[in-house]
Amino acid sequence: MLPNNLFTIQDNNLIGKNYIYMFNESCEKELNKFSSNMNSDFSKEKFQLKLNNPELPEDQQGEMDLNYINLENIPKYQSKKRIMEKCSKYRFRRASDDKWALQVATENNTKWILVPEPYPILEKTLEKIYKNLRDPTLIEKKEDDFVLIATTTDIQQPKESKSTQTATNMSTQTGNNNQTGNGILKKKTKKTKKTKKTKKVRKHRGIIQTGGSKGKLKKGYRFSGKRLKSGMSEIVKAKKI
Repeated sequence: MLPNNLFTIQDNNLIGKNYIYMFNESCEKELNKFSSNMNSDFSKEKFQLKLNNPELPEDQQGEMDLNYINLENIPKYQSKKRIMEKCSKYRFRRASDDKWALQVATENNTKWILVPEPYPILEKTLEKIYKNLRDPTLIEKKEDDFVLIATTTDIQQPKESKSTQTATNMSTQTGNNNQTGNGILKKKTKKTKKTKKTKKVRKHRGIIQTGGSKGKLKKGYRFSGKRLKSGMSEIVKAKKI
């Protein structure tokens, strides 16, 4: 027989998840202030909670079906997880691969402790938890009730893109490397001075060669409208009238 506070949940989808928070009326008010319709954001799953009556063998234990939503352990869901920790009265905490300990929040939800009650009271506590479950979308049907799952407290880091991985590999193979703030190695590159491009001025006595008006016709010269053999426009002296 399991210790009094431990319960069996046989669900492979819950491997790696560490907490199951019970979504109650307080959570309903809190989460709906800050959250969009969670029914459209997450898919619902179901797990079987096997009871732990010390008077019955394990294969004869009663079962309780609970719906849940898997809240992934990624930065954008951390605010929802904090709300769950703040408002939930009860939660299951993983004890082993399929064993979960029932915990209750102390005053002001600053600390979680094992539920100290003996089994007959514990079973009633579970029934009360089940009865008080709420849906964040404010749906009042019993079949739509669920608990919310949060994973470990460590935030998962986003995976590196292929281009970042390639840059990392290339920089590791070279001798001249430097470390950047995000831990990615990058190859040192020599800074080269940018040279300013200058427009080539046509050599002709009728064209200004220097200064701000460089490249323009001098006073007393004009284009004749004809082309030279070189393809350039012909410049002639303007006749005085």
